[in-house]
Amino acid sequence: MANVVNVTKLMDGPRNAVFHVYIKSDGVSGDLVDYVLVDPAVDFNPAYPAKPTLVLQKLQYDVTDFNGILSFQELVNNTPLWTLSGHGHTMDFSDVGGLKDQSSQLDGTGKLLLSTVGFTTLNEQGTFLLWLTKN
Repeated sequence: MANVVNVTKLMDGPRNAVFHVYIKSDGVSGDLVDYVLVDPAVDFNPAYPAKPTLVLQKLQYDVTDFNGILSFQELVNNTPLWTLSGHGHTMDFSDVGGLKDQSSQLDGTGKLLLSTVGFTTLNEQGTFLLWLTKN
């Protein structure tokens, strides 16, 4: 058995995209490490280049008894974006232009990642809604 990670694209427009993410622990596999939630080169139609292009405009999440870290992928060190903990949070970053992928143009892949801490007990779960802008 493996942890469940379901990523569903709800909208993919010319400038904006929305994803729903559901994760559930199998109690055996342990934490997710740098799990790719969104890959602009694969998940968009048409595909976006494999470089920093995404901006997180809004985030809604609920996690049970574990924490998560959203980050943008770089070849050497990932660029942390936001820490997830607790129940029923809505974060709207649009007033400040969103949280932009700050990874370097040389090493950034544009992928949005999820890592968890304490995602080890059977049936721990979390749900996320991600509102993204394509730059």
